[in-house]
Amino acid sequence: MTEIENKKNIKPAMLNMKNFQIAVGATLILQPLEVLQTSMIATGYSKHNINFKGLSLIATQIYNQEGLRGFYRGTILSIAKNTVSFSFFFSGIEKYSPPTHYPVYLQSILNLIIASSSKLVGTVASTPLAVMRTKMQIVGNNEYNKIDKCFMKIAKEEGFFGFYRGVIAAILKDVPFSGIQYTIYRNLLNFCGLFTKDQDPKKNSIIVATCGSSAAMLAILVTYPFDNLRIRQQAQNKSTNLLQLAKTIKAAEGLKGFYQGYLPRLIKKCIQSGVLWMVYEKLALKQKKKNMEQ
Repeated sequence: MTEIENKKNIKPAMLNMKNFQIAVGATLILQPLEVLQTSMIATGYSKHNINFKGLSLIATQIYNQEGLRGFYRGTILSIAKNTVSFSFFFSGIEKYSPPTHYPVYLQSILNLIIASSSKLVGTVASTPLAVMRTKMQIVGNNEYNKIDKCFMKIAKEEGFFGFYRGVIAAILKDVPFSGIQYTIYRNLLNFCGLFTKDQDPKKNSIIVATCGSSAAMLAILVTYPFDNLRIRQQAQNKSTNLLQLAKTIKAAEGLKGFYQGYLPRLIKKCIQSGVLWMVYEKLALKQKKKNMEQ
């Protein structure tokens, strides 16, 4: 069965369930890091130390104020947001991935375009969930501690566009991150394939996890400042010009201000990407085998 026929046999229901399972697993394990990142940036509590000391300070503050429960603020919204985002992303790369007989350079270009485009749609669709999640995750932000309360407060005080606050920064972060990460990930897999003889490297979970984590780390270092800007915008209750916000951060905190909260994000994404790609490739191989048997 050809690659084109395989893609035609993709079942949306199966993909949606797969994406939901990945989203639930990734969120439950890594939600504390998401909360730490958001709180580090939004509260400014540890802006003078963006590394492990600052991370320890904000973690202690969260635990003292809210206990272990505080590290799982916004979990339901994270699951919902990740499910929507993953659905668009994985469905896009699954359906439109370039044939393997294309030259490597052409595959890389197409992978970059496909991953970026898929993530763009997912980011725009999930931004209202991301805005609500951001507000709920900030330690001490008890005005937004429940989903219905958070929704009504944003709708009443900020209106419709309040749910899309920070969408430009989110796009500038998510689109290049996904494109860069996916392209590097596929190229690393192809490179590893040179040393695995006749075995498909996607069948080796260690190789897949290592390639996924490495790709995420490189993509984070390039795109993180936009994630920082996104969180700052979404944490506010008023509209802020992205360029003006960037100038304010540069003047008050210097270049390191754009990397405040990067450590929990880096740890989270490296773990998440390694596990995510490992699970995804196993499920994709299982579906491919099923398609070939039909």
